[in-house]
Amino acid sequence: MTEAEIIQRFFKAPAQALADPDVLLGIGDDAALIQIEDGQQLVVSSDSMVIDRHFVAQTPAYDLGYKLVSVNVSDMAAMAATPRWLTLNLSLNDVDEVWLKDFSAGLFAAMARYHLILVGGDMLRSTELNLGLQIIGTVSAGKALLRSNAKPGDDIYVSGSLGLAASAVATLKQERNEHAKLTAAQAAALYRPPIHIAFAQALPELCHAAMDLSDGLLLDLQRLLTASGVGAVIHCEKLPLAESVDESMALSGGEDYALLFTAPAAVASKLQALATAEGCVINCIGSICAGDELRLVRNGQSEALPSHAGFDHFS
Repeated sequence: MTEAEIIQRFFKAPAQALADPDVLLGIGDDAALIQIEDGQQLVVSSDSMVIDRHFVAQTPAYDLGYKLVSVNVSDMAAMAATPRWLTLNLSLNDVDEVWLKDFSAGLFAAMARYHLILVGGDMLRSTELNLGLQIIGTVSAGKALLRSNAKPGDDIYVSGSLGLAASAVATLKQERNEHAKLTAAQAAALYRPPIHIAFAQALPELCHAAMDLSDGLLLDLQRLLTASGVGAVIHCEKLPLAESVDESMALSGGEDYALLFTAPAAVASKLQALATAEGCVINCIGSICAGDELRLVRNGQSEALPSHAGFDHFS
């Protein structure tokens, strides 16, 4: 099967079944042509998933396709943007038609959930499987949420529960990557994390700062604190732990793809009402303070930070 045949069968044909009047030219030319409305800004992000680093050979191809979209959509939500278009880069070590069929099915299932259009990309043969996705979204000018605007006195929130995806990773390591050993809840958390776009898009009117929670609560929060030039106190007893999850997985396990955001205490009731209306669970886990220190507190008593804060590719 040639590159052109792979693209046509597994990616171009399904993409043509979707319609977006702002896509003037999609897959098939040297580049895509997209128009955006006046008063809108482009929001661009990308993520890669490499075999034996982000996933193993036993990972179901459908789940890989679905997760690849989800982790990119999570970045859009963190900036209160509307995800619109994708470009896909595939480095394949083999042309496996069954794998490609399942992978593209997962990819397009996630795209349908978040109303995305695939507009282009690249494909090549490589010694290892490498999946790359670029996502392009839009946001009203000046309305994007940033990491750099947290204020002393803000409450700190996370969406969803923490640690279940990390527990899935731990289970796979323990069970020699037998995916059948995962519970349904673990598999869903690891490969199909729910991204609450509508909730996130309403946050600029209520919140000061936000970011995608993906590498571990402590590591990601420290990134937000550094960007904002502030400190924070986290109350361990307020952490929304997933069922049967160890606290360390919630603090530094990563893979949650949740929202981490800060907001003035005065808007707490409005935030909860918005979350309820949009079917999103949120929990206040601490507060922003002056200075640059991140502290953990349990029932009023300070605790030492764990030595492992989260996932870093180069540490």
